[in-house]
Amino acid sequence: MNNSIPIYKQIRGAVLEGIYTRKYLPGTMLPSNKHFSVEWGVNHLTIKHALRSLIQEKVLESCRGVGTKVSINAYETIRKREREHFLNSELPKIREKALNLGVKISWSDLEHWVEKPGRHGNPQWLRI
Repeated sequence: MNNSIPIYKQIRGAVLEGIYTRKYLPGTMLPSNKHFSVEWGVNHLTIKHALRSLIQEKVLESCRGVGTKVSINAYETIRKREREHFLNSELPKIREKALNLGVKISWSDLEHWVEKPGRHGNPQWLRI
């Protein structure tokens, strides 16, 4: 674990990554808090704290007496958030770096990266 990031945030990130990579599928139960406590070597209250924010964000659902379930729309919720982060934070940095390096990118330069246009003429990988 990374010592500069609080443990509960690292666990939260690992659960999000697990949903995004489909380790934890929508509609299925997560391993128990006790299982996560043993796996990550932390107190069960740390696990509870990590999962609470994801429950508030509607990525997870608490099933009283049963455990914690991945919300049906969890993958799409995470994917939408990641897309917005990429478009609003990472892509502008890439553009700025390219400009600083004197790299001028035209649409014709991108052709080898772009899939055939979708129904509306937009490259499929750019579809939001």
